[in-house]
Amino acid sequence: MTADNFASTLSGLQRLNPFRVFTVELNGGRRFEVDHPGALVVRDGVAVFLAPGGVPIWFDHESVNQIIGGVWQIFLALGYEGCQNGGTNAATLDRGP
Repeated sequence: MTADNFASTLSGLQRLNPFRVFTVELNGGRRFEVDHPGALVVRDGVAVFLAPGGVPIWFDHESVNQIIGGVWQIFLALGYEGCQNGGTNAATLDRGP
């Protein structure tokens, strides 16, 4: 995943109103759920998520395998207009080449 795509996707998912929980999968298969928009900070291709209990999880655009959320969340996060599905089908944004 490019640094720009990483930042825009995470920032878009953070700004959704109402916020919806989404999952980040790192290379190697480790996953965590981003459960609150204020618990995530993204800058210059690097992010830190403060998990419950204040445990920091550091990750960057190169360590992300995929970001998992509802189809409509991802379309909204990427700025696609007219996506009014509201469904909860899983979709992924893959790292790409």
